[in-house]
Amino acid sequence: MQKIKKIAVTGPESSGKTSLARALAQRLGTLWVPEYARLYLQSKGPQYSYEDYLKIAEGQMRWEQRMEQRLQQSLPKASAKHPPLITDTGALVLKIWGELRFGRYPAYLDQALQEYDLFLLCAPDIPFEPDPLREHPHLREKLFEHYLQHLKALGKPFQIMRGSVEERVDWVLSV
Repeated sequence: MQKIKKIAVTGPESSGKTSLARALAQRLGTLWVPEYARLYLQSKGPQYSYEDYLKIAEGQMRWEQRMEQRLQQSLPKASAKHPPLITDTGALVLKIWGELRFGRYPAYLDQALQEYDLFLLCAPDIPFEPDPLREHPHLREKLFEHYLQHLKALGKPFQIMRGSVEERVDWVLSV
């Protein structure tokens, strides 16, 4: 059984992560993992504790595992090439969120970061879309730099995504 390649769409809030993940998965004919935090906080409300954050992190990682299994099961056995799993948010967002909001994060996120084959870092070059669950509209550029430093230190392949959703998807499909 071949390993499923994983592409993590990451970056500060309102930088186009969900739009890119959804569009990329559609164009590649693959599955994508939505942002678990959004579902969790829509039902609970924007006030949350460290315990809630831990539940969100666990839920996101569980969703990624389940979607990876679904994708693996859906592939023809003889297929030499298969599409990657696209994750909206993922372990890097969870790690940085924990660091900034609580000064800590669960250690398993460091291991989870090693499982991604490519990170697509979304630049905040699109207009901010207000949302009751978004917390730092004025810090998008600063957070982008924080993500960039983490990715450089991680040493895994990454690409900065700029422009419209279509431009971003076209770039990914061209490589």
